[in-house]
Amino acid sequence: MKIYLSISKIIFFTIFFISSFSFAEIKDCYGEISKKNLFNCIKKSALKGNKGVKKNYATAFKWFQRDALQGNHKAQAYLGLMYKTGRGVLRNYKTAVKWFKKAALQGNSVAQGYLGNMYYNGHGVLKNYKTAVKWFKKAALQGNSEAQFYLGMIYKEGEGVKKNYVKSYAWFCITSKNELASTGLNDLSGSRLFLNDLEKIMTSSQISRGQELAPKLQSIILSSVK
Repeated sequence: MKIYLSISKIIFFTIFFISSFSFAEIKDCYGEISKKNLFNCIKKSALKGNKGVKKNYATAFKWFQRDALQGNHKAQAYLGLMYKTGRGVLRNYKTAVKWFKKAALQGNSVAQGYLGNMYYNGHGVLKNYKTAVKWFKKAALQGNSEAQFYLGMIYKEGEGVKKNYVKSYAWFCITSKNELASTGLNDLSGSRLFLNDLEKIMTSSQISRGQELAPKLQSIILSSVK
């Protein structure tokens, strides 16, 4: 994939960010499951520092594993993430894929996005862009911003799909608005840079079609997350 150096740095930090997570994030996203125990983990982590954090990853892993085995898709998704990143357990991409797939098949958009990522990069499975696109689409249409960003890149480069600048532009329009809402720095966002790049090679008609497609996709996303 041909990506300018300035853009590649942004993508690197984006991927690094979504591959990292804290117990606070787990507590917020995971909901009620083992809430008391996770709170104790966070509290001990704050009191003990880095050494305590390592111990508490293992504790969190045990709680997630317990509920994942009972079929809880949120637990399965986070268990997959722990295997992917090596937090609380030895890193194992194949096992991460197994848990992401279990959660993804239950409609968990986080797991679907990560499963797409695993197929896209060939981690724990043979690299397969078509399968990656399948899972990215499922996640993107449920509002997963990372999956939406990947689709923008995939349609721009034609990986696993026919190159389609209109669809790429539409997905980047959506992620650009998300980035503006979260950072307020739209001119410096990764999506805005890709949009600028696309506008140099697209016709005015293609740009208009991309702009028209974006709200249609957004409407599908909004209806799916209600």
